[in-house]
Amino acid sequence: MTIYEADWICPVSSPPIRNGSIAVDNGKIVSCPAVEGRNVRTFRGCAIIPGFVNAHSHLELTILRGFLEDLRFSEWIPKLTHVKYQHLGRDEMLASARLGCVEMIRAGVTCLGEVMDLGTAWQAMREFGLQGIAFQEVFGPAETQADQALADRIRCRQNCSAW
Repeated sequence: MTIYEADWICPVSSPPIRNGSIAVDNGKIVSCPAVEGRNVRTFRGCAIIPGFVNAHSHLELTILRGFLEDLRFSEWIPKLTHVKYQHLGRDEMLASARLGCVEMIRAGVTCLGEVMDLGTAWQAMREFGLQGIAFQEVFGPAETQADQALADRIRCRQNCSAW
């Protein structure tokens, strides 16, 4: 068990605690304030707060930041789908999702509502220990692509359910 001490502990269920502590065992908070523990880590000048929630994220699109800005939705969708499906492969999408995970963690986000397409975001979230829920995007920009888009989503769902 590890005890974390800080100038402020900000629990969800009670007011902030000055000069507080929490006890963590196997990655789970077991008491606040802490009552016992051999391994003590002290963070002076700091507050320990709950992780933030990003309820709508697109980790697979992280690498496109700045590329699709200031466009109307009707312009954005065709440009996005062209770049995403013509120039980016699964490896690039996974790298993008991993970068997005790093950025989330650096911002204090620990839980996501991830809108994903290929399933790479779910894989990256698991690799980085992020919690959340994945919303499988089903998108066919043209009627001729609808059957393939649905088949891809079903395959992704089958692959993701193993996680």
